[in-house]
Amino acid sequence: MHDGNHFFRLSFSEHIRSLNRRAQLSVISEEALKNGISVHWRSSANHGSEEELRTHLRDLINKLYDLEKRLVDAPPGVYEHGEKLVIIDVSLSDKRVMDNLRGMIVPTIDYHHSIKANFQYEHESMLVDYAEKALAHGASKQALIKALFETIIERLIARKRIVIEHVKLDGTVLEIGPAEAVSISMGEEKGNSCCIEARLRRIVRSSGVYDGLGVEKEPGDIIETIVNTCDWKIIHSYYSRSGELKGRYININTPPEPTPRGFRYIDLEVDIVEVDNEKRIIDENELKKQYLQGRVTLSMIEKVADEIASITKKDKNEILQKLVESDESNPQNPTPHFK
Repeated sequence: MHDGNHFFRLSFSEHIRSLNRRAQLSVISEEALKNGISVHWRSSANHGSEEELRTHLRDLINKLYDLEKRLVDAPPGVYEHGEKLVIIDVSLSDKRVMDNLRGMIVPTIDYHHSIKANFQYEHESMLVDYAEKALAHGASKQALIKALFETIIERLIARKRIVIEHVKLDGTVLEIGPAEAVSISMGEEKGNSCCIEARLRRIVRSSGVYDGLGVEKEPGDIIETIVNTCDWKIIHSYYSRSGELKGRYININTPPEPTPRGFRYIDLEVDIVEVDNEKRIIDENELKKQYLQGRVTLSMIEKVADEIASITKKDKNEILQKLVESDESNPQNPTPHFK
């Protein structure tokens, strides 16, 4: 809407996904928009009755008008304090911890928080509710999560084309794919955890050089990707049109979690490349920078070092020292010493 010179905007939090709720909020916002006020509805608007939402919007508008009156001929200064909003992207490992905590209070199936977050308005979310009711009546937790994962696998197989969300530590989301789903199945259980394993394939259309590998990229090359929801890595293998292996790129990341479109994970910056049977660690300075800035904990660095050591067969403590060594410019995260 506009008054000839200005446009008044209606927007919604990305977490308000229900079209019915958005339509309801649009109706509630009509009067404000007509009066020249833009409205942004936050995720909390998913909850509450229509009357509560109308009252909340009306109170905010009155607060805005009151502030405008106070600003007339007022000297420079602070007249209203805003609020700090921090969005935290929670990894699958964090969600598993949350599952355990919730399970101390009420019956909770494994991967509760992951499925609720990623399949918020899908039938898989309702299946979690059903499974937890069954759990309360004595059903086997392992059997329930297997059945739920089989449902997710069937959904992904039906898509045929899979997208991987590669989430950077700064919040940037990159998409890998779409890729052809060669196979998606239940993987081998790890530590009593059910795992989904997917084998994906992409055909290269352009020429150039593969980043990190430093080998030629040619049209017709095949990229095969292995995703396992229990692993802290994703393996991309690069083959020529004739099937000759050109190299492997091993991305270190939090365990991937299934989504309606495929999988998502949080990238941990450091990677491993393998060419001619020689493995090299790359981009370790990127992870080190995140650690020295206090964005990544030492325990996470230790987990990354453990994963790299397992892949490269190198000494974990040497890897760890390289990932955290500092020029002492950051007293908050001084370099620890490992024996």
